[in-house]
Amino acid sequence: MPNELKIKLPKKLKIGGHVFDIVFPYRFPDSDTTGGESYPEENIIKINDHSGMGMPKSESTVWVYLIHEILHAIDQFTMYEVFNNTENGEQACEAIAQYLYQVLNDNDLLKKPK
Repeated sequence: MPNELKIKLPKKLKIGGHVFDIVFPYRFPDSDTTGGESYPEENIIKINDHSGMGMPKSESTVWVYLIHEILHAIDQFTMYEVFNNTENGEQACEAIAQYLYQVLNDNDLLKKPK
């Protein structure tokens, strides 16, 4: 699967003591609009690199998707499932992911793989 923007994400991340495989780029067969999904039971996070229109995602959008899925994995591991069991949980997860990305990026705290 081509990754035209040459975005580099870590291949593995440790979340809550669990080593996750990061599958990127990934195309979700059932949805053109899904940005990412986390599977904490399998220690896998999948991140899409294209929009529903088939256009490549920007690097910042891909990083936000990764942070978003990390938050979902943490949420599930804590067993609070705040993002899954509340009316506005998905929107709250997205808002936190957006601002967390901004803080990390603006302060040069994102260590991007070489």
